[in-house]
Amino acid sequence: MKRLAFFLIITLFAGMSAAGVKYVAVVETDVDASSGASAELNPAEVREITAELRRQATKNLPSGRYSVMTSETVQSMGGAVLEECADENCVITLGSKIGADYIVRGTVSKFKTMFTLAVELYETENGTLVVSSEAVRSENLVELLRTAAAASAEMYREFAGVKESALKFKPDNDNKRNGNNAVMSNKSERGYYLAPKYQIPLGMPSSWGGINVEGGWTWDNGMFIGLDISGGGSWITCSTDNLFMGLGISLGNVYDLGGQLQLVYGGSVGLWYTMTDHYTYKGYDDATYDAINYLAPFVKLRWKFVELTYRGLLGIKEVSYDKTKWDSEGNQYDYNKTDVTYFGWNNHQLMTGFYFSKPKIACDSYTAIRYQMPLGKSMPWGINLERGLVWGDVFFGIDISGGVGEYEGSTDLGGIGFSLGKVYDLWDELQFVYGGSVGFWVVWYSSTANIEIDYLAPFVKLRWKYIELMYRGLLGSKPAPYVNDTGGSQFGWNNHQLMLGLYFASSKRER
Repeated sequence: MKRLAFFLIITLFAGMSAAGVKYVAVVETDVDASSGASAELNPAEVREITAELRRQATKNLPSGRYSVMTSETVQSMGGAVLEECADENCVITLGSKIGADYIVRGTVSKFKTMFTLAVELYETENGTLVVSSEAVRSENLVELLRTAAAASAEMYREFAGVKESALKFKPDNDNKRNGNNAVMSNKSERGYYLAPKYQIPLGMPSSWGGINVEGGWTWDNGMFIGLDISGGGSWITCSTDNLFMGLGISLGNVYDLGGQLQLVYGGSVGLWYTMTDHYTYKGYDDATYDAINYLAPFVKLRWKFVELTYRGLLGIKEVSYDKTKWDSEGNQYDYNKTDVTYFGWNNHQLMTGFYFSKPKIACDSYTAIRYQMPLGKSMPWGINLERGLVWGDVFFGIDISGGVGEYEGSTDLGGIGFSLGKVYDLWDELQFVYGGSVGFWVVWYSSTANIEIDYLAPFVKLRWKYIELMYRGLLGSKPAPYVNDTGGSQFGWNNHQLMLGLYFASSKRER
């Protein structure tokens, strides 16, 4: 009777699989005994990790295309043998015998006090590894389970998007789109994103060179909302008397074009101010252009982590210029005239940059306070404060700097920036940190009344426990008297900062 029931179940599953439904079996999590982890994981904890991987599969795999086999089904169809199988090939072979198209297994290992969990998904037909999750690490099993849930969810969504991308526009036998077979791929991860961009100089009144930094929240359906900060002008392009700055709230959606190419569309509401002097308008030189914009529709093309953005600014525009006229006696004179556009397209911006996203997983906060050691003439000393969030080995924060010094008179430094970076473990508790900041750092030279403005700051750090040694270079526009005798400004390295300080995180995780 048991053999007959087993045969009927296999026949039923095979028939349904032929109809288009693929079966996914999540088998018991493997514990790497050689790493010593088995001594601290009891059977209940192993079952809970396996159950979480199964829950995420049920939640994130499209139900119309995949059916996640229950633990009872796996057990009744020979899963007891399967879950005792430690060899990878053995898992795949036995998985095919129970009618599973795909096998999912997690592996827990341990190094010193740190647990590591990796999840892999195999295709049983040919034994190939289809996709694997990002390895998650923690000293705490509860934290490990929480981060594993997010990592496995991302893996399942990636798997569904890759495997079903060809079905999205695949016609049926009548050369019509089969709506039942159209599966939405993973448009956007639920979590956080950051997108730094460079605004390409297109010319007046389009845009001048600038920096745009956007960050916010994303949802699985492709929706996102974020805050963006923009700034630019003569201090980037070395042109004269141009200024652009603004702040806005962005809302949009993501549409998958195929593969890893996406179309992003939406708009921003905020306030953007643009100004230029020496602007040629209606044949008159030395016109002054001012615009206050408050609406900014945009479209983007995103491929992997690279973005190309077009944004138009809508608002009020004023152009003032000296118009030439002649009086009744034939004498030429100029008078100031102002043309006003109360609503219209004022600026067209083209930006290129990067897009980074991170799933919404448990994160920690960190605080760093540093002393800027005397290295150069312009900034002998200063104080740097940084505060932000850290996910595993990736962090994002805001830092504030200030200092004074003596260089041909007094020198003042002040600035704020957004930092993004990553941590790499060297050995034991020694770490290498690298990344960069985007922001505004101003150095004022009182003797010459000149201002140096920096807006990019790559950095590297060495961290041992809670002590940090940091180098940061500031890139931007140098003041004219220190560039050449004829005036003007120049882009380059302006300051080299060496800082020593303390780093504190809200958890015991090493990264």
